[in-house]
Amino acid sequence: MSTKTRARVLSAVACLALFSPLAFAQEPESPQPSGQQRQGPPTGLSYELGVGTIANPAFQGASSYDTTVVPYFDVRYSDAKGLKYFGNVPQGFGGYIKRDRDGRGSQNDWFVSLAPGFANRDSDELVGIDEFGPSAELRMGWEFARGSWALGATVAQAISTGHEGAYLDLNASWRKRLGQRGFFSFGPRIRIANSQYMNAFYGITPRESVTSGLGVFEAGAGIESVGVQGVLSVPLGERWRLTTVAALTRLQQDTADSTLTREPNQGFFLTALTRRF
Repeated sequence: MSTKTRARVLSAVACLALFSPLAFAQEPESPQPSGQQRQGPPTGLSYELGVGTIANPAFQGASSYDTTVVPYFDVRYSDAKGLKYFGNVPQGFGGYIKRDRDGRGSQNDWFVSLAPGFANRDSDELVGIDEFGPSAELRMGWEFARGSWALGATVAQAISTGHEGAYLDLNASWRKRLGQRGFFSFGPRIRIANSQYMNAFYGITPRESVTSGLGVFEAGAGIESVGVQGVLSVPLGERWRLTTVAALTRLQQDTADSTLTREPNQGFFLTALTRRF
């Protein structure tokens, strides 16, 4: 597998993390951090394996799309309060440092993790532009849910090669249960980033301008994108689950004005089949 192909696969898997909303947190058998049912959640170790197909932009701001088949794995440990430790492809390795759950679906939790920052600037379409690959990120997040509504916030800082910047993700979702184990959610999201992150993905240096033919551009800190996302997840028997995620975001401010950006409207689609063990 070539470097650029690996980058596209990693970028696609990153979208699993980016567009996995807190609605997953309220489904007791889903791979995301879980809120609680009245009867209490399963405890101990659990494993989940699956495969998905993702369609996402070739790079941030691209007008073309890549379709990629990606693997999924998840290992987690739950106690009487619910999820405590996790290790999986999009979220990395981490755990909850504070959990406030009432056993009826309400939660107010904080977590920390060391996770792969899959976003990169590595595409065959970016001729004459400096490339960089994935990085490791240190993350801290907050999850709040009550009734049909959920809120989430995650702060991330790159700590190795890659974009080396920091960003804040905010999201909200309205959730509806479908039968005993299916669910649907829909809501807005926003990403705010510092100038180092913004310039890594959207800036063009004078040297890159000469080699690429694109105009020089410096991106400042601010809102990278705003958008909406929806999730539909339905069980297929006792252990299998089919999940579909669709999202539409629009680049904002400097990210939309960048000479690197070809299309400010960015779409995303995922369908995945997973099995719980």
